[in-house]
Amino acid sequence: MAADVRCVAIGECGLDFNRDFSPRDMQEHVLREQLELACELGMPLFLHERDAHERMMAVMAPFLGLDGVAARRLPPAVIHCFTGSAAAAAKYVEVGLYVGLTGTVCMEARGRHLREEVLPAIPLDRLMLETDAPFMHPSKKGRNARCEPHHTVDVCVKVAEVLGVEMEVVAAATTANARSVFRLDSARARARKK
Repeated sequence: MAADVRCVAIGECGLDFNRDFSPRDMQEHVLREQLELACELGMPLFLHERDAHERMMAVMAPFLGLDGVAARRLPPAVIHCFTGSAAAAAKYVEVGLYVGLTGTVCMEARGRHLREEVLPAIPLDRLMLETDAPFMHPSKKGRNARCEPHHTVDVCVKVAEVLGVEMEVVAAATTANARSVFRLDSARARARKK
């Protein structure tokens, strides 16, 4: 599947210690395998981490060159749908990862810490905007609150408002980040050739 020209990343993969649908040791084993695959193929990663920041960093350390044994070999990676702490976001940025924010940042109560603490800790050149569609609708609640890709605009508007910059500044920066990380311009060209 990764060989298909339409595939631009490995993932979504990662650790979810909130729901624990799989045993934690198995989650870590599978994540190591997916990190290895991304390194072998030189493909970016789309990572999921929920309530597992310390273990995520521990599993990624050898791939990031943080274990004192080998150099960094991890391709560009995004911690997507980030809802963790400002300290966790800052650590991900420090090790060169991108942080993705969804419609959660727009939610009055649930997104407050993202707006007040997390977002100011993420430089624009390390920020991604996303929807996590069909989940995380920026303003509606309940089963009928289907989020769609076009709701990324709502996320962009809120991020710009919080940062005190024009929406176009956020849109340009985050679009450039996505194009760079996922090599979208070359992916589009490869797809046209096929």
